[in-house]
Amino acid sequence: MKSFQVILAIAGILLIAGVYVIYPPLPFSNSHSLTIPDGNYFLHIDLSITKLGHISGTFSDSSGNGVVVNVMDDGQFQNFKAGLSTSSLFLTTGTSGGFSANIVGPGSYYLVLEHDLNTAQQTIQISYQVDGMNPVFLGTGIGLLVAGVALALVGRRSRQRYEPPRKHSDIILFDKPPENNPQPVTPTS
Repeated sequence: MKSFQVILAIAGILLIAGVYVIYPPLPFSNSHSLTIPDGNYFLHIDLSITKLGHISGTFSDSSGNGVVVNVMDDGQFQNFKAGLSTSSLFLTTGTSGGFSANIVGPGSYYLVLEHDLNTAQQTIQISYQVDGMNPVFLGTGIGLLVAGVALALVGRRSRQRYEPPRKHSDIILFDKPPENNPQPVTPTS
């Protein structure tokens, strides 16, 4: 196998890999119907997020008692589980509403649902969407694309060295066809 073929094959692989790495993961969304049991309970939805971005969504409590919705990072959630006072990225209370929080870095994030004033069983409808991008993946993808293009150019130049120079005999020339000027036909009687 000639060196230019190897270089072009590697360039192709780098270009394909670069496209897949640079292409940020599409936003993902989900919906749940969750039941918080009677008593001092809470529910959480685990989100493993690999990109910077935004989480948003809506919720509604069909019982009408009200629910507390928190968006927390891992440290805040661990403090919450331990019963310690903690802040959250977003906090809202009500029977229905929306939430929105910026994701400041990759990691584990949690949607935490808990009773508001009443500890009776509640059924909560919640939907959420996460979108954004990962700058590490973006930088890596751009690097792979640039390397792929550079190798493709090097491979093309190497291939041209293996090709024999073009000769004039390789070119087929055709003469211009003669003009065909038809003469008018006169009818004979």
